[in-house]
Amino acid sequence: MTASGGGQQPANAPRIGVAFFYHESHSFSPIATDLAAFEAEDHHEGDRLIDVYSGTQTELGGFLDVLGARGATPVPLTAAAAMPAGTVTTAAYATLLREFELALRRAVADNPLDGLLLALHGSMVSETEQDPEGAIIELARAILGADAQIAVTFDLHANVSGTPAECGALIFGYQTYPHIDMYDQGVRAANALLDALAGEPLTVRTVRLPMLLRSINMRTAEGPMADVVEFARARETGGVRAVSPHAGFPYADTRCSGAAVSVVAADPSEAERVAQEVAEYFWAQRERYQVDVAAIPEALAAARDAIAVGETPVVLADVADNPQSGGSADTTVLLREVFAADLGTVLMSAICDDGVVRVARSAGVGAVLETQLAGKASTEFGAPLTVKAEVLAATDGVYVNDGPFNAGLSVDTGGAAWLRLRTVGGHPVSATADVVVTGRPITANDPALYRYLGVDPTAYDVLAWKVKNHFRAAFEPVVGRIIPVDAPGPAQTDFTALRFQHTDTAAWPFDGDRKLGDLTADEPLTGAVRPFTIRPATHEDLPDIAEFHVAVWQEAYAGLMDAGFLRTLTPERRLPEWEQALGRAPGYQVLVAHSASGAFLGFGSAHRHDDTGPLGLELHTLNLTPEARGTGLAAVLIDRLLGDEPAFAWVVDGNARAFEFYRKVGFEPTDDRRPDEESRVDDIRVVRGAR
Repeated sequence: MTASGGGQQPANAPRIGVAFFYHESHSFSPIATDLAAFEAEDHHEGDRLIDVYSGTQTELGGFLDVLGARGATPVPLTAAAAMPAGTVTTAAYATLLREFELALRRAVADNPLDGLLLALHGSMVSETEQDPEGAIIELARAILGADAQIAVTFDLHANVSGTPAECGALIFGYQTYPHIDMYDQGVRAANALLDALAGEPLTVRTVRLPMLLRSINMRTAEGPMADVVEFARARETGGVRAVSPHAGFPYADTRCSGAAVSVVAADPSEAERVAQEVAEYFWAQRERYQVDVAAIPEALAAARDAIAVGETPVVLADVADNPQSGGSADTTVLLREVFAADLGTVLMSAICDDGVVRVARSAGVGAVLETQLAGKASTEFGAPLTVKAEVLAATDGVYVNDGPFNAGLSVDTGGAAWLRLRTVGGHPVSATADVVVTGRPITANDPALYRYLGVDPTAYDVLAWKVKNHFRAAFEPVVGRIIPVDAPGPAQTDFTALRFQHTDTAAWPFDGDRKLGDLTADEPLTGAVRPFTIRPATHEDLPDIAEFHVAVWQEAYAGLMDAGFLRTLTPERRLPEWEQALGRAPGYQVLVAHSASGAFLGFGSAHRHDDTGPLGLELHTLNLTPEARGTGLAAVLIDRLLGDEPAFAWVVDGNARAFEFYRKVGFEPTDDRRPDEESRVDDIRVVRGAR
């Protein structure tokens, strides 16, 4: 019986929240991920989650089937997913996190939740948060309390921080690439959560490794990742419920990027022992991930050889522009070279160009377009192609995946067109050269897209595709030789050439001589269950912030500032200032805090200036209610706003309580002063160095 299968659950049935957050963020991609990107992929609330994901081969499909079969009540919360691309904007992340918080609070207010099932990617990055998944789990734990069970699923390419384990979340990672076990891991997570609620003792340990790996050689059918997964699975015996090797995603520039191993087991010491053992084996395989990818000339020569011996269609996999690695799906260097090589009939797919799709759909089948194709997200990886093309098909681009990857899930490409090129750069095309163009970047991993357009990929000599490994699940049985190509693109194979700001560049392979050293395991911590939640502020939070900001000033600065000036302060006057501050993100960050029950506890803000050193990052505001003092909220807000960076703040001269507080958190007064004519007081700069 599935969750959608009708029938009333018993009154004492466990109530389990279900939510989904999924984004693989490429910190070096030219395409920012805004709220519209989530709307184009998946963005749902409430019962809509059950409608969309029931019967699908996804983690949520697995969650819902198990909950239904075991008599539990699913409480659908929110779902948000976007195609891999650049970092998630502050506004989008703040909106999604607030939606989740409000949905979770509503669910708890109706009747306490016994548990929460979260499907997460593990490599999301926002403009102002390096570990969104950790923040989501931490927020959920604060609202649910220490007794509720939490279980999460992670993508194989997750960068797993210590926070999930510290919050006691049971962790189940994918064990396949291409990812065809999403449903299975959802089933395992849901069963473990319900078993824990029934009294089975389960705990979690995570061991993180100082290494980042190339994903091009992570297929689990063969090679090093296959061996690591087999080694891990062999230890899922007795009381060991799950062993998850997390391969990491090196293009996410964060302090928690890298490989890790998580273990769910009955016995804490056994969980730690197995995690350490698998981590050491994982480390020993690291050199095997360092494979070379063919440069364009070598790849074209290999393709010509494959065609000569009948190994067709040849797949030239443009791995550096694979959208599921954060590529834009519109780089043109490899495409130009394929045309020039005159290899035979060619199908290029899927090329992202919303403008071309719209023109093709408007013109209709049979129309001939003269247009610029691709090369528009960034000219760094090739200029647009000047083409004349006939429209063979043009559709809305909505289809349902055949699978095995995400089978049953509906996909919206933002429109799709099948074009036949007549000229490229003014030169006639000598053999059939077709292009599948989509309205947004997608990796065309599923045959349903081609069938929907009427395209037969097996009819071509060469498939120049924006793919890496996921497409193999469906296409490897029907194509010929597969040749990964090292063409220019944002997801270049050698990531060590990228300019990282947060990733540990003392890790392997940046430091080829790096030793493993002692490994420590992250484990559930009592202190991880905090009496407050913190998230980025949204416009809906600003009335509370403006009102409290005024109240704090009028109370704290009475006798210090001009009384007439303080009387002029009103929430209506402050509100536009905070509206402007949010509009300056990510350079201006505002965090808001609430109690576990939802009461407003205060806020903090930080402003990044153009200066470097201690004058580059300003702690602009830190205002807490009396109820929040002594809870540790101030220290956590400062850490979230400033991290380990040097920073400064301005303190009103004479505010002894503020000076005492800032000294406690590492700031020291300087001789820098600034007068304020309105309030008739001087501010004094306090500074801290890097911690």
